[in-house]
Amino acid sequence: MTTKFTIQLVMICTSILSLCACSVSTKDTLVLTQPLSTVSNKIDNLLDDSQFDGSIKEFPSSFAILPLLNKTASTEASDLIRQVLQGHLSTKNYQFVHWQTVNLELSEYDVAATLTQKETTDLMQKLNVDGLIRGEVTEFERLFVGIYAEIRLGVTLEIIDINGVSIWQGQFAVSSRAGGISTSPWGLLMNSVLAALHLEDENLYAAADKLGRKIRGAIPEPAGFSPEAGPRIDGVLHDAVNKSLKYGDILTVGLHGEPNNTATFMLQDIGQFDLLETQPGEYIGKVPISKSWEITDKMIIGQLRNNLGVSSKWISPLGLITIDNTSPEPPTQLFVSAMGDKLELQWSTVTGAQKYQLRPVDAERGTNEIWVDKTSAELPIVPLFVSQVWQVTAYDYAQNASMPARIK
Repeated sequence: MTTKFTIQLVMICTSILSLCACSVSTKDTLVLTQPLSTVSNKIDNLLDDSQFDGSIKEFPSSFAILPLLNKTASTEASDLIRQVLQGHLSTKNYQFVHWQTVNLELSEYDVAATLTQKETTDLMQKLNVDGLIRGEVTEFERLFVGIYAEIRLGVTLEIIDINGVSIWQGQFAVSSRAGGISTSPWGLLMNSVLAALHLEDENLYAAADKLGRKIRGAIPEPAGFSPEAGPRIDGVLHDAVNKSLKYGDILTVGLHGEPNNTATFMLQDIGQFDLLETQPGEYIGKVPISKSWEITDKMIIGQLRNNLGVSSKWISPLGLITIDNTSPEPPTQLFVSAMGDKLELQWSTVTGAQKYQLRPVDAERGTNEIWVDKTSAELPIVPLFVSQVWQVTAYDYAQNASMPARIK
């Protein structure tokens, strides 16, 4: 996919999302969630399991969450906690850069070590934030109580300001025993998300979610910010995790929260769509992908509105959405070379191609097909004096196919 080397902040303001606006990101642009309202950046409330440096007069107004260091045996907990935490903190009155955009700017930094003051300042300037949230997963344990499995998670977190000073610290631990995922539409969507994330235990997601709620309550809120409480949202999921969509695909989005409300979701740069309450508190929507949609790394924002018109919003944290309806260019510079008693077909690299399909032109689809992820393939031996025409087709990540290129 082509990356635009520009930095842009695209605000999305609609009458429905009157309390929420967002900007958009590709590799070199910024993803920010706008605060719910404009307020002074002074601290109002804290919880007992965290500490705030009271000498700080101004608190950061925008944040990036760095990858959490992992001090446990779990290979899954660190990334999952960070992603779930992003969703929970999107309800706070601060701007947050999406974790996927943060990752794109981290290649030149060693996040496993303490950033120097200059590195901290440079990174914040690139991300256009004035605060970093960093920490480590300190505890991961599976406990078996009878026939049930319980997961215990623990993390330490701190907030670093633009000067590289730690101004807030917190230690958190939770235990969670999930009761299993239902076969409702929400439960089926959850199953697909867990599969896409390669998570084998739904209890880990439940524990990470519980931990995120606890941390959300402990992160300081600016003084003077007391919006009318909207309906509770527990989470927003979608089934486009770790894949690109194209025309013909169906995007499924789910919101879990308080029942008997009006639910919608916003897909950035595309529009707003309704969610149907299929069971109390479970809202599901299915949207066919249009031929005209072309977006890269956009957020999905769920919204729940009560009968008084008061809304809550939640950014789905488990992946940005890409819709790609542009087919790659056909392969060029095809030629065949002899390798002993074998033949090898080679061609030039196609920009954006994920894999290539080779097959004889006169063969039925699925017959003698060869799939490779490189720009060469060994051809099967054919009888002498038999002419065979082969074609090569490039496929991108969204499975858009190029026009085939042929060689005799």
